[in-house]
Amino acid sequence: MSWIFIFSLIGQTVYDLDTVVVTATRYPSALKDVAQAVLVLDRADIENRKPASLAEALRDQAGIDIRDYGVSGSFAGVNLRGVPSTGVIVMVDGQPINSILTGAADLSSIDIDEVERIEIIRGPASSLYGANALGGVVNVITRNRYEKPAFRGKTGVSAAVRSKIYSANNFYLDAGLPVGCMNFGVNGGLAAADGFRSNSRMTGCHVKSSAGYFQVPFEISAEAKYNQKDYGVPGPRPLVDSIHPVPVFGDSTAASLRDHEKDRSFSGRLNFNWEGIPGLRWQNTLSGNGLIIDYHTVYLVFPDTVIEDYSWQTLTMALNSSVVLNASSADLIAGIDARYDSLVAGKISVETGDTTWRASQNNIGAWFEVKNTFDRIVLNSSLRLDRNSGYGYFLSPQIGIVYAPIPDLRLKSSFGRAFRAPGFNDLYFPQSGNLNLKPEIGNGAEVRLECGNGSKTFTALSFFIREITDRIAWLPTQGGLWRPQNVNLLSIRGLEWETRYSYRNIIKVENQITYLNSRQKNRELVIAVDSTHEVERPAAFIPALAISSRWDITLPAGMALSISGSYSSARKSYYENWNNYPNIAMDTKTLAAYVIFNAGLTRTWFGHLSVAAGCKNLLDVNYATQFGNTIDDLDYPMPPRTFYFQMSIQ
Repeated sequence: MSWIFIFSLIGQTVYDLDTVVVTATRYPSALKDVAQAVLVLDRADIENRKPASLAEALRDQAGIDIRDYGVSGSFAGVNLRGVPSTGVIVMVDGQPINSILTGAADLSSIDIDEVERIEIIRGPASSLYGANALGGVVNVITRNRYEKPAFRGKTGVSAAVRSKIYSANNFYLDAGLPVGCMNFGVNGGLAAADGFRSNSRMTGCHVKSSAGYFQVPFEISAEAKYNQKDYGVPGPRPLVDSIHPVPVFGDSTAASLRDHEKDRSFSGRLNFNWEGIPGLRWQNTLSGNGLIIDYHTVYLVFPDTVIEDYSWQTLTMALNSSVVLNASSADLIAGIDARYDSLVAGKISVETGDTTWRASQNNIGAWFEVKNTFDRIVLNSSLRLDRNSGYGYFLSPQIGIVYAPIPDLRLKSSFGRAFRAPGFNDLYFPQSGNLNLKPEIGNGAEVRLECGNGSKTFTALSFFIREITDRIAWLPTQGGLWRPQNVNLLSIRGLEWETRYSYRNIIKVENQITYLNSRQKNRELVIAVDSTHEVERPAAFIPALAISSRWDITLPAGMALSISGSYSSARKSYYENWNNYPNIAMDTKTLAAYVIFNAGLTRTWFGHLSVAAGCKNLLDVNYATQFGNTIDDLDYPMPPRTFYFQMSIQ
C-alpha cells in the first residue's frame, strides 16, 4: 500500500475542511471543529459513483458495511464500524426513518436521485438524537430549496445475465421555482426491475412537493411525500442436490415463488425558523409519517399448505424545537424532541388463525450542547435525557476535544454513551413481548488524527472502541415460550485509515481501510428450552477487513473515467444444531471474502447533458453480504456483472 501513501502526500485535497455540517452538532458547524469522524458526500460525489440505490452510494466508504438481500426493493441496512443497523439512526432531512418494530432503517425506501447530500457520524450520538444511535447517524439531505429556476431529468437502464436476463430501469424528474421570497418544488420517480432470480420483480414510485417562504427573520417551509414499492420476496437461494430437493413453492434460484410485499408510506413536514436577533436562532419542525406494509406468504407444514397475510400500520408524530446561541467564543444549543409512535398489526390465516395487536408509546428527550473555542482547542460537550413510556429513562453524555497544534494538523478525541431502544416486537409482540426489557447500552471512545489544510491532501487515522452490553436476544423461558432478554455483549476494537485528494483537478483518488476486531459474548442453548451458557466467539456478520479505492480521471472532450475496487474479508454466522435433541450445538457458517471492480465512462455536452455507461461487478464475482435462514441454504446472492446506461439533463 506504499504507493497510496506516496500519492496522498503529493495530491491536492477535495475534502474541504471548512465544510459546514449540521448532523454532528444539530446546527451549522465547521467540519474541522467536530471531534467525531464525520463523512460528507455531496451531489457530485454521489453522481461520480453512478449508484442505482442509496445502499450502493454508501457501500465501500470507510467504516460502512451494507447488508442487503441482493434484489431490488428488498431491505438494505447500514452498519457503522461493526454496529448493526438496529443501532444506526437513518434520517431524511433530519427526521429518523428507523422502523418502530425492529429499530432498523431500510435504505431502499429512499430514491438516490432525490439525494443532494449525505452526512454520516461514525460514533455514538445518543447525546443529540436519543435512541438507536449506538453506532452513529446517517442523515440524507434532499433538495428542498431552489436558488434559481431549476429542472433536472434522469433516466437509466441496466442489464445482466446469469441464470436469466436481469434488467432494471428508472426515471426521475425534479423542478423548482423561486418567486420572490417564495420557493416551490416538485419531484418524483418511477422504477422497475426484473431480478436475476425468480420472484424478484420490483416496481416503485414516489412523489414529493415542497413550498417555502424565506425572508429574514422568518423561514417557513412545508413538504409532503408519498412513496410506494411492490416487490417479490424470493428468500435465500436454496441448496438443490441429490439430498436437498427443489422447494415445494420455489425453484433452484428462490426459496419462494409466492411470497410478496407491498410498502406504502405517507409523510409530511412543517418547518419554522426565526432569527430576529443576531446570533440567536429558534428552530422548529413538526413531522408525521405513516407506513403500511402488507406481506403475503405461502409455506408448507407437512402435509398442509399454509397461507398467511400480514399487515403492519405504523404512525409517527414528532415535534423538534431548539434554540441556538452563537457567542464570540462559545456556541450553546438546547432543545426538546417529543415523539408519539403507534402500531396496528394483524395476521389473517385460515390454517394458523387470525391475530391482531396494537401498541403505542411516547418519548420526550431534552438535550443541550456547548462548544467552547480556546485558541487551538475546541471543546464539544452534550447531554441528553430521554423518558420513554415503554422502557423508562436514559441519560446520554458525550464529550469531544479537537486540538490543532498547527493549521494542517488536528488531533481529535471523543467519548460517548449511547443506547438502542427495544423495538415494538421486543416489547409488545403478542404473548412473547417482554415489558421488562432495558435498552442496549453502548460506550464508545475514539482518537483520530487528521492532516490537511484545503490546499494539500486530507488524510485521517482513527482508533476506536465500542462496548455494547445488555444486547437483546430471543431465548426460551422455563415454560418453553421464546421471549427477548437482555443477555448478550458485543466488543469492537477498530482502526480506520482514509485519504481523499486530487492532482491538478485531473485525477481524484479516495482510499479507505477499515479493520475491526470484534467479539461477541452470547447466551446460547445447551439443552432445549431450559439450559443456556455464555460463549465468547468472533462476532457474527462483521468482516474483519474492508479496503476500497476509487479513481476519477478527467479526460479530454468533456469525458471522465471512474474506476473503483473493493475488498471485504470473510464474515461468519452461527446456527443452532438440533440434530442431537435435546442437546443443542452451534454450527458456524462463513460467507467468503470477495473483490469487486467497477468501471464507468461519462460524457458531458454543453454542461447540461450527461451520458454515462459502465459495468458493475466487472469480474462477475458470485458473493453475498446477507446470510440465509439455515446453514444449508446458499444465502442471498448479490447481482452479477451488470452493464448500465444513464442519461441526465439539468
